[in-house]
Amino acid sequence: MKRDSSMTAFTRMLVATATALTFSSMAAAQQADPSECEQKRAGVTAEVEEAKAAGQTDRVRGLERALAEIKVSCTEPGQKAKRDRRVSQKEKDVTKRQHELEEAQRDGNADKIAKRQAKLKEAQDELAAARKK
Repeated sequence: MKRDSSMTAFTRMLVATATALTFSSMAAAQQADPSECEQKRAGVTAEVEEAKAAGQTDRVRGLERALAEIKVSCTEPGQKAKRDRRVSQKEKDVTKRQHELEEAQRDGNADKIAKRQAKLKEAQDELAAARKK
């Protein structure tokens, strides 16, 4: 009988951890739009209340960690840091595409040059969009 209760506790802990990871990943992966942040915060808060009412303490802890992650990612500095990382990555992409175009130009292959120019233009457009956000 004791084994069943420990398995149940383990299962609850596993579910709580998975839930926390899911919400923190979602919070980190998506752009922190104020209305989106508020929706996430409200959803997790409601789940915390449900878990408390059901006596699911492990789940409550996991959801509270997820809520803390949402709060961090939805702050002004959190949004700026994400934007800066996105812009930095897009700048690297542009540099890479420029080198690829230069290499194609050295080879003199017209098809490759056209493809590399298109990829460079796409990378530049993505960089411009990332800078606007």
